[in-house]
Amino acid sequence: MIALAAGLIVILAALSPWSDAAADTTLTAHMLQHVALTMVAAPLLVLGSGGLLRVLPRRVGRILVRLGHPLFGWTAFAVVQLGTHFTGFYDFVLEHAWAHGLEHGLYLVSAVWFWWPVLGRRWRGGVLYLLAAMPVQAAIGVVLMSSDRRFY
Repeated sequence: MIALAAGLIVILAALSPWSDAAADTTLTAHMLQHVALTMVAAPLLVLGSGGLLRVLPRRVGRILVRLGHPLFGWTAFAVVQLGTHFTGFYDFVLEHAWAHGLEHGLYLVSAVWFWWPVLGRRWRGGVLYLLAAMPVQAAIGVVLMSSDRRFY
């Protein structure tokens, strides 16, 4: 319960008007907002949702367990991260205010899905799984920091 509350507090802080204003000013603040949602709030939400599958209808629980396969979570997280950073999606977000909320929702949902195999079910391959996600994150950082082209 504490982890769930902490995750919700991180989400509120990351999406607060102050954080949004800072994110509109600097790339660093913008990326910190994304990191707060994906690497702090999402794992806390997963840790705090321990009994969720027990209270859902059995059929829904089975579907969620199947969708919780590590390959699905990893792929969804990578696709969302790469797709929002290296396509025209971010420019679309700048032109349509509602899409900014969609972007943050995609980050949070894909990150919860990503963290679920490691923290939600205590899967044995968790360390390798997390290590396999690092190149995707690193590639985004390297391209954004070293490119002569301005992305945003």
